[in-house]
Amino acid sequence: MTRIFLLSVLLSSAAVAQPSTPTPIVFADARTSTSSYAGLYATDGGMIEVRPGTSGITLIAHGAPVAARLTGLSSSDTHTDAHAAALLDAWVTGDLEAVVTSVRSERQFESAESFARYRSALVRGHGDAIAASVVGTFDSIYGGQVTLVQLLFDRGSEWASLVWDENDELVTMTRGLSPVVVGTAEPTSRDTFTGTGTDTGTGTEVRFERGQDGRVETIRVDDRFVAIR
Repeated sequence: MTRIFLLSVLLSSAAVAQPSTPTPIVFADARTSTSSYAGLYATDGGMIEVRPGTSGITLIAHGAPVAARLTGLSSSDTHTDAHAAALLDAWVTGDLEAVVTSVRSERQFESAESFARYRSALVRGHGDAIAASVVGTFDSIYGGQVTLVQLLFDRGSEWASLVWDENDELVTMTRGLSPVVVGTAEPTSRDTFTGTGTDTGTGTEVRFERGQDGRVETIRVDDRFVAIR
């Protein structure tokens, strides 16, 4: 009787002593589980929008300064970036003909006039163009790709966008930036996500913080970017 009792105690102790296996984060319905994070968060230069995705969240930048600060979440199209850089070199020197040749043939006449007006307006306001740089190419929420660029002048700078069609031909060059997807992230723990889907974005931490009432109030991206709901 005593032996049976001791054996039972030993087996119970061994079971308790077994190391526990961490429970993985499993969302039965990712869209529903991430809905509390959805919405717009304000920061300097614009906003970041969080949308529930099929397995996590999608991050959308509203405003050029916001997209520029979140390039680490996405992997830019190097071919399109190189094409954009070449066009910018021509734009800075005033060689708009070289820029127009990248537009679909039936749009070139109209585009030539549009590009000339746009450049003239910028030069009148900021002085001569000095340089231009490519920030990155993103997927637009309206379809196609958009390359964000920064134009430097004698007096200040401007954000601008090169908009491409489905055949990678230039559609237009315009001021500012329409909303673009800057990255996606999957849950790793409560209120914490990790960037996925790109070489540069993988591993980037996206963390949400809650207020005293338990509601999500803040989003942080690797502690270098903060936005408030």
